[in-house]
Amino acid sequence: MATKEDWIVEALRVLAAQGPSHVTIDRLAGNLDLSKGSFYHHFKSLAVFRQEILAHYEWESTTSLIASVEKREPQDPLLKIEWLVDLAIEPSSQAGLQIAVRAWAAQDPEVSKVQERLDRTRLDYASTLWREAGCHPQEADFRAKSLYLLIIGGRQVTPPLPLEELRRICRRAIAAFQDEPLGGERP
Repeated sequence: MATKEDWIVEALRVLAAQGPSHVTIDRLAGNLDLSKGSFYHHFKSLAVFRQEILAHYEWESTTSLIASVEKREPQDPLLKIEWLVDLAIEPSSQAGLQIAVRAWAAQDPEVSKVQERLDRTRLDYASTLWREAGCHPQEADFRAKSLYLLIIGGRQVTPPLPLEELRRICRRAIAAFQDEPLGGERP
């Protein structure tokens, strides 16, 4: 018997591979070789299912990454930034999924709210790390946004940048930032 998790994982796989219009109960049931009754055993409605898909995605793409960085030693903020970048760009199903969720967010206001929250959470965390490294808040925000845009762009350009090239670009940006003043105004 399929679990709730099986339905969610299959939905995320279909979303990443084919887009949101293909995430239907019929298609998922067929892929899992289950009846629609199995779906309704786990979920009250398609709306509830969508919320659970997005909650799972949030955990996998954001919450768990931050938790993983926070529990590592040493607690040096610059090392945390490097670890966060490494986790954000490592090969996984998340790369295609993040592109698919961003495309879905462009079409669906509810998904857009979730994506906005995830972007804000990610940027706030990275900015906090830069502030812990001694940056003025405005400079910390600038550095966080710069790295975030590098990662997103490196994943969305066609073809996507190879992992090691994207890692080198991000590491070079971190090193360049370390050579700059920590505070003050940006031109």
